[in-house]
Amino acid sequence: MTRVLALLHLAAQARDGDRPLRVALAAPTGKAAARLQESLREGLGSLTLEPSVRAAMERTPASTIHRLLGVRRGGSTRFRHDADTPLPHDVVIVDEASMVSLPLMAKLVAAVRPDASLLLLGDRDQLASVEAGAAFGDLCGPAGSRPVLRLSADAAATVAGPMAGQLAGSFETADAPGIWDAVVRLDRFHRFAGGSDLGAVASAIQRAGDDPDEVLDLLRGEEGTVRLLDPDVDRGSRARVERMAVTAYREVAQLALAGAPAPQVLEALGHFRVLCARRSGREGVDDWNRTIEARLSAELPALHVGQRWYVGRPVMITENDHTVRLYNGDVGVVLADPERAGRLVVAFWTPDGHIRLLSPSRLPACETTYAMTIHKSQGSQFEHVAVVLTREPSPVLTRELLYTALTRASEQVTVLGSEPILRTTLTRPIQRASGLQQRLWGRQDRGPGPGR
Repeated sequence: MTRVLALLHLAAQARDGDRPLRVALAAPTGKAAARLQESLREGLGSLTLEPSVRAAMERTPASTIHRLLGVRRGGSTRFRHDADTPLPHDVVIVDEASMVSLPLMAKLVAAVRPDASLLLLGDRDQLASVEAGAAFGDLCGPAGSRPVLRLSADAAATVAGPMAGQLAGSFETADAPGIWDAVVRLDRFHRFAGGSDLGAVASAIQRAGDDPDEVLDLLRGEEGTVRLLDPDVDRGSRARVERMAVTAYREVAQLALAGAPAPQVLEALGHFRVLCARRSGREGVDDWNRTIEARLSAELPALHVGQRWYVGRPVMITENDHTVRLYNGDVGVVLADPERAGRLVVAFWTPDGHIRLLSPSRLPACETTYAMTIHKSQGSQFEHVAVVLTREPSPVLTRELLYTALTRASEQVTVLGSEPILRTTLTRPIQRASGLQQRLWGRQDRGPGPGR
């Protein structure tokens, strides 16, 4: 994204001279917007740019889509910017677009000037919006994972020059111009550590269709970085995952109790996370949080889990608060205040890589987060995740849910679930029938389109 944005600035500079390119960066949630800002900052560190371009990019803030459109008082669906009062920006870039609902996407598209550009970034194989529609997936075309561009003759001619001959033979020719000319599928995973099996598993899930055997074969590997623990086969499988969690979180608690620097504690907190398919009930987030907390308390009496706020407690924000710049899904850890004896603070990373220490009394609504739902994990990354599926069939278990969970890890995944449940999950895609895909892409008798 950073390179694309730099090229847009350079092209505008060559075309318009001194007039700066007006760019808006947005995401569906405050957490995702903060990660977008962080990604831009990290990307700038690896680029050599003219000072004016670098300065312009550094000044580009990221916000939620709602804040970008300007929510009017009295409701969250009425905005200041619309078709009659469009956004002033030349380019609007939206990250995590798969999380945008159909109604909000319609409001956003209407508010973009007819002569401006809208760039949507996301993964169509992840979970769709919790609200109506799957707008990003519909825009990307029929489900499929072929890494093949589909371009009309006019579009191919336009990009042939900049591609310097590299496009030849790498695209499918469309009969006429259409939305397919605006869809590019990126088929290389950059999240996973070198030599990891995670990329192979993620790709296998994308093409699972009605045959999950390839995914299951990869999960059954004993020595790989992705491993299946089946409670129907091994009754001690849950206990093994509990030990993994307690070991990981004990390190966090011990560092916090010893007064280690906040960055060290937060880095340890990012090593491992339990991701559950649902919040309540057996194998839900509440169940796992209670279990882990109780076992930690038994092993570390100095961890005063009977108190609401205790040193070493990991917390997750559950509502946006722009005043303190904390957003739904942000994760921090409770520490002893390094400057005031007997006081507690909660440490969070900032988008620019620094640490913020806040009094617990200043936090918006939050909860303990040894475990979190897979939905809440979107936009997060951990070295090792333990994915906990339900013991019985559930409508919440879909291919997209499992794909999202596995792609939260950078190094290792442990899946706690039975093979029958996994088979059902892998063969059940999310079904959202809005009619948008058919209107944009028409009938696809020739098979799936080019993917995301």
